[in-house]
Amino acid sequence: ILNGTSVPSTPVATGCPVGYTCTANPGTPSPSTGMPSEGSFTVNQAAQPANNTNVTSNVNVPVYGVKVKAQNSDMVIDRADLEFAVTVNSTTVNPAGFVTSITAWDGTTALKTMNLSANDFTKDSSNLYYVRLTGIGFKVAKDTEKTLTFSINTTSVSSADYTRTVTVKGYSGSTQNIRGTDTLGLQSYGNNS
Repeated sequence: ILNGTSVPSTPVATGCPVGYTCTANPGTPSPSTGMPSEGSFTVNQAAQPANNTNVTSNVNVPVYGVKVKAQNSDMVIDRADLEFAVTVNSTTVNPAGFVTSITAWDGTTALKTMNLSANDFTKDSSNLYYVRLTGIGFKVAKDTEKTLTFSINTTSVSSADYTRTVTVKGYSGSTQNIRGTDTLGLQSYGNNS
């Protein structure tokens, strides 16, 4: 008995008090409800673009692809470190003398193009050249897989190109050569070398 009134032994549902706004408990946040969640991703080399020993174009030549699978959250791939090796007649040369720009693609949509100069190619202690491409904005929905493709523009094709070999891959000097951000804003890394 409370203030002379009998109190029931089981709780009684009540409405929202006057002057208050009541909402249901949203529960555990999840991507399916649009709520942020922590996630990660895996990467593997894509089958396309494949090796091509007869490239006659110097504009938007597809050179590298990586399959990205998002796990537990939508992911945005925002950075990739790509290693370049250019040889002419079996002699290694600085890629900056041949590769003029790189573009990241989501299917047929260009996401980011970076014009390249000698300052953009970093040479590490193992004499590997790599470029860091940032601000890519490649979106992968939770529990799906998509392919991120890279193409390059080069200087004009000349007779030297008959003996020129260009190799592009994930930078092998680091196991954190691709970076993604989940819907909570947390960053994680993958190895696409």
